[in-house]
Amino acid sequence: MKNKKINALVVKSNDIVEASYKLSLQEQRIILYMASRIMPDDEDFKPVRLYIDDFVKILQVEGKSKHKEIEEITNKLRKRDLIIKKAESILQIGWLSSAEYFYGKGFVELEFSPKLKPYLLQLKERFTKYQLNSVIRLKHSYSVRFYELLKQYESIGWRFFVLEELKDILGIGADEYSLYSNFKLKVLNPVKKEFDLKYSKQELDFTFEYEEKKEGRKVAGLKFEILKPSIQPELFESVVDESKYNQHQESLYAELKALKLSKKQIVSLIEKHPLEVIQRNIELVQKKAANKEIKNIPAFLFDAIEGDFASNQAQDYDPEYGSLISKAKSCWAKNKGGCAAVWSNYKNVKNHECHYCKKFDEQRARV
Repeated sequence: MKNKKINALVVKSNDIVEASYKLSLQEQRIILYMASRIMPDDEDFKPVRLYIDDFVKILQVEGKSKHKEIEEITNKLRKRDLIIKKAESILQIGWLSSAEYFYGKGFVELEFSPKLKPYLLQLKERFTKYQLNSVIRLKHSYSVRFYELLKQYESIGWRFFVLEELKDILGIGADEYSLYSNFKLKVLNPVKKEFDLKYSKQELDFTFEYEEKKEGRKVAGLKFEILKPSIQPELFESVVDESKYNQHQESLYAELKALKLSKKQIVSLIEKHPLEVIQRNIELVQKKAANKEIKNIPAFLFDAIEGDFASNQAQDYDPEYGSLISKAKSCWAKNKGGCAAVWSNYKNVKNHECHYCKKFDEQRARV
């Protein structure tokens, strides 16, 4: 099947890019894919659904026992920690809060730890972003880390590290590569070799040269010069084959496309929501469109699926429900429920955005 291009972005706070951690290549690929599925306006982490066929492509898992091998990889990832050094504290945290395996359904759902929200959600400053496919095919376990660390300084053109600081960021213990010559042989040179090769094939958007900085005869630091072409080529095809949606949800994909949703919206909705939620909201929107209750069908449909308008408590909602939900989300983003609104004042007022606020989710579910 022919791969289709996706401009999937990975966006991380610089604090997490510079955090101290060590992951296997397969574990890094999982984290990268999960980060690329976060939407810019997401206020909370949602389970990331990853189909086994795509898991196999991303992780390059071979053999017959794919499910078992994938379970082993994600189980190890759940036990991995990272250390984020902040001004007044050091945060030690696991990457995943959960991993759920749906046997017979062809997918696994993974979710980030809640305390990672400030480092992955709605980032406004001090963040690094790049295309998923810039790094997903890298083979060396340290190449992804070097890519992120240098990508941060791409606009500056160079970056300097004290050697011990760099080793700490890479999760290399004090007893590992104690001789610089071993670090150079096992880490630095293999990463540079891979960068140079990928860059020459236009599969990577930059490469680097490095200069050793010495104190006496000892290498104490490394200065990296970031090399890139003056004109950036259009790079990379996705390793995640969008045709999976035709395999698993062919009819839904076609219906959503016929209702003028964009490819990006369709992918996002199928990743986030159960099939029955999507289907019942398509039917709701089709009914309202037939009654000429909706002006902008694609926008209303997207909001309907996101908010599950067609659920039992939403069946009698006003056609302007989508607008009210958007206002409620906007207010929540600013106040996080710290306003003076009281549920008793709005529980029967369905034409006011406060009725649909996240603050009252539990009470509204009882209506």
